[in-house]
Amino acid sequence: MSDATLEASAPSASELQLTRPIDFRHVFANQSRTRVGNGEIGLIFSYLEELPGGAQHLTDIISVSLTPTHAKRIAVTLTELIKEYEMKIAPIAMQPPASIDMDLITKNVREKLGQGEG
Repeated sequence: MSDATLEASAPSASELQLTRPIDFRHVFANQSRTRVGNGEIGLIFSYLEELPGGAQHLTDIISVSLTPTHAKRIAVTLTELIKEYEMKIAPIAMQPPASIDMDLITKNVREKLGQGEG
């Protein structure tokens, strides 16, 4: 996404100064999960990789917690950006989310951490 698109909904330059820390980075995710807590909405962005033999590997990349107000602002902005994208570039085909076997992922994580079953 271009910086120009990001700045379209941001305050003017005279109102906002932007600082990016040295460890700032862009990440790619093709899966996400959500959670709702008292006064926050959480998004967990992940990368789902299809492995040979039909196995799957899910790598959590980052978790972001937002105030409900900020989450709603992002939802409105994303809705508008998706409409603009589809008008200018191409319709986005909605496919059902990939099936994730969370029991298998939990088992694999526990094995990697040496916690075994349970």
